Amino acid sequence: MAYSVDLRQRVVDCINQEKETQQATVIRFKVSLATVKRWVKRTCLIPKKPGATTATSIDRNQLLAIQKANPSAYLDELALLLGSKKSTISYNLIKLGISRKKKHALPRTK
Repeated sequence: MAYSVDLRQRVVDCINQEKETQQATVIRFKVSLATVKRWVKRTCLIPKKPGATTATSIDRNQLLAIQKANPSAYLDELALLLGSKKSTISYNLIKLGISRKKKHALPRTK
């Protein structure tokens, strides 16, 4: 649960204006020392809203064509070619039903 902006402001004001130590402020307001240090560093005390990040979409047909041309390419190589992230490439390859198993450079000895 997020602390109110009012509490955050009172804690920071207590340290900056009243010149109270961070340890004393922790005891006075019953918040953790790490939280107080984080609030003192911040310029804006309004908490950030949590939310889903937007996934970068790629053209799956283009991914399929590049993967067929380079079947042993690694995820980071495919991501570089498409200007995307490895996780996006991996997600889309799974959706396309393509396995990412590699051929071994050296054959296994028996």
